[in-house]
Amino acid sequence: ADGFVLAGFTATGFAFTENILYLGNAFYEDVANGTGVLDSVTAATFFVRVVLSPFAHPLFTVLKGLGFGAASLSARRSRRIGLPLLGLTLAMATHALWNGSSHFGEYGFYAVYGCVMVPAFGLLLWLAVRMRRQRL
Repeated sequence: ADGFVLAGFTATGFAFTENILYLGNAFYEDVANGTGVLDSVTAATFFVRVVLSPFAHPLFTVLKGLGFGAASLSARRSRRIGLPLLGLTLAMATHALWNGSSHFGEYGFYAVYGCVMVPAFGLLLWLAVRMRRQRL
Protein backbone atom coordinates (compact mmCIF):
# COMPACT_ATOMS: atom_id res chain seq x y z
CA ALA A 1 0.00 0.00 0.00
CA ASP A 2 2.89 2.37 0.71
CA GLY A 3 4.27 1.98 -2.81
CA PHE A 4 0.81 2.70 -4.18
CA VAL A 5 0.38 5.91 -2.19
CA LEU A 6 3.92 7.26 -2.59
CA ALA A 7 3.94 6.61 -6.33
CA GLY A 8 0.51 8.18 -6.77
CA PHE A 9 1.36 11.38 -4.90
CA THR A 10 4.74 11.73 -6.59
CA ALA A 11 3.21 11.34 -10.04
CA THR A 12 0.40 13.75 -9.22
CA GLY A 13 2.96 16.45 -8.44
CA PHE A 14 4.78 15.72 -11.68
CA ALA A 15 1.53 15.76 -13.69
CA PHE A 16 0.51 19.09 -12.16
CA THR A 17 3.85 20.65 -13.11
CA GLU A 18 3.76 19.17 -16.61
CA ASN A 19 0.20 20.39 -17.17
CA ILE A 20 1.22 23.93 -16.22
CA LEU A 21 4.03 23.77 -18.80
CA TYR A 22 1.75 22.36 -21.53
CA LEU A 23 -0.96 24.94 -20.82
CA GLY A 24 1.58 27.77 -20.79
CA ASN A 25 2.97 26.69 -24.16
CA ALA A 26 -0.53 26.33 -25.61
CA PHE A 27 -1.50 29.79 -24.36
CA TYR A 28 1.67 31.28 -25.84
CA GLU A 29 0.82 29.65 -29.20
CA ASP A 30 -2.74 31.02 -29.06
CA VAL A 31 -1.52 34.54 -28.29
CA ALA A 32 1.02 34.36 -31.13
CA ASN A 33 -1.65 33.17 -33.59
CA GLY A 34 -4.51 35.35 -32.30
CA THR A 35 -6.70 32.27 -31.84
CA GLY A 36 -10.19 32.58 -30.33
CA VAL A 37 -11.03 31.08 -26.96
CA LEU A 38 -13.23 28.12 -27.95
CA ASP A 39 -11.12 26.97 -30.90
CA SER A 40 -7.83 27.54 -29.11
CA VAL A 41 -4.96 25.18 -28.47
CA THR A 42 -5.27 26.12 -24.80
CA ALA A 43 -8.89 24.90 -24.60
CA ALA A 44 -8.03 21.63 -26.37
CA THR A 45 -4.99 21.09 -24.16
CA PHE A 46 -7.03 21.80 -21.03
CA PHE A 47 -9.74 19.35 -22.10
CA VAL A 48 -7.34 16.50 -22.89
CA ARG A 49 -4.86 16.96 -20.03
CA VAL A 50 -7.03 18.28 -17.18
CA VAL A 51 -10.51 16.90 -17.90
CA LEU A 52 -9.85 13.56 -19.62
CA SER A 53 -6.53 12.48 -18.22
CA PRO A 54 -5.67 13.97 -14.83
CA PHE A 55 -4.85 10.50 -13.49
CA ALA A 56 -2.71 9.24 -16.40
CA HIS A 57 0.72 9.80 -14.82
CA PRO A 58 -0.42 8.62 -11.38
CA LEU A 59 -1.78 5.46 -13.03
CA PHE A 60 1.53 4.75 -14.79
CA THR A 61 3.60 5.42 -11.71
CA VAL A 62 1.34 3.45 -9.37
CA LEU A 63 2.01 0.37 -11.53
CA LYS A 64 5.70 0.82 -10.77
CA GLY A 65 4.98 1.51 -7.09
CA LEU A 66 2.95 -1.68 -6.83
CA GLY A 67 5.90 -3.62 -8.20
CA PHE A 68 8.19 -2.18 -5.54
CA GLY A 69 5.59 -2.63 -2.80
CA ALA A 70 4.98 -6.27 -3.70
CA ALA A 71 8.73 -6.89 -3.90
CA SER A 72 9.24 -5.50 -0.41
CA LEU A 73 6.83 -8.09 0.97
CA SER A 74 8.54 -11.04 -0.71
CA ALA A 75 11.32 -13.12 0.79
CA ARG A 76 12.31 -14.58 -2.59
CA ARG A 77 15.21 -12.82 -4.27
CA SER A 78 13.79 -13.44 -7.75
CA ARG A 79 10.56 -11.63 -6.83
CA ARG A 80 12.42 -8.76 -5.17
CA ILE A 81 14.18 -8.22 -8.49
CA GLY A 82 11.44 -9.24 -10.91
CA LEU A 83 8.40 -7.46 -9.46
CA PRO A 84 9.86 -3.93 -9.66
CA LEU A 85 10.99 -4.68 -13.22
CA LEU A 86 7.49 -5.93 -14.06
CA GLY A 87 5.95 -2.78 -12.56
CA LEU A 88 8.37 -0.59 -14.50
CA THR A 89 7.65 -2.48 -17.72
CA LEU A 90 3.88 -2.12 -17.24
CA ALA A 91 4.26 1.59 -16.46
CA MET A 92 6.41 2.17 -19.54
CA ALA A 93 4.10 0.12 -21.77
CA THR A 94 0.94 1.95 -20.67
CA HIS A 95 2.68 5.32 -21.02
CA ALA A 96 3.89 4.38 -24.51
CA LEU A 97 0.40 3.21 -25.47
CA TRP A 98 -1.05 6.46 -24.11
CA ASN A 99 1.47 8.60 -26.00
CA GLY A 100 1.06 6.54 -29.16
CA SER A 101 -2.73 6.62 -29.10
CA SER A 102 -2.83 9.72 -31.29
CA HIS A 103 -1.21 7.68 -34.08
CA PHE A 104 -3.94 5.01 -34.08
CA GLY A 105 -6.30 6.86 -36.38
CA GLU A 106 -9.00 9.42 -35.80
CA TYR A 107 -10.48 7.65 -32.77
CA GLY A 108 -7.32 5.98 -31.47
CA PHE A 109 -7.03 8.25 -28.46
CA TYR A 110 -10.63 7.58 -27.43
CA ALA A 111 -10.23 3.83 -27.99
CA VAL A 112 -7.15 3.66 -25.75
CA TYR A 113 -8.84 5.94 -23.22
CA GLY A 114 -12.03 3.86 -23.05
CA CYS A 115 -10.59 0.37 -23.47
CA VAL A 116 -7.35 0.67 -21.48
CA MET A 117 -7.12 3.75 -19.29
CA VAL A 118 -10.61 3.80 -17.76
CA PRO A 119 -10.61 0.05 -16.92
CA ALA A 120 -7.04 0.24 -15.56
CA PHE A 121 -7.95 3.21 -13.40
CA GLY A 122 -11.05 1.38 -12.17
CA LEU A 123 -8.98 -1.70 -11.34
CA LEU A 124 -6.42 0.36 -9.42
CA LEU A 125 -9.19 2.20 -7.59
CA TRP A 126 -10.72 -1.14 -6.60
CA LEU A 127 -7.29 -2.39 -5.48
CA ALA A 128 -6.72 0.75 -3.38
CA VAL A 129 -10.08 0.33 -1.62
CA ARG A 130 -9.36 -3.37 -1.04
CA MET A 131 -5.91 -2.67 0.42
CA ARG A 132 -7.36 0.04 2.65
CA ARG A 133 -10.06 -2.28 4.01
CA GLN A 134 -7.52 -4.99 4.79
CA ARG A 135 -5.43 -2.55 6.83
CA LEU A 136 -8.33 -1.28 8.95
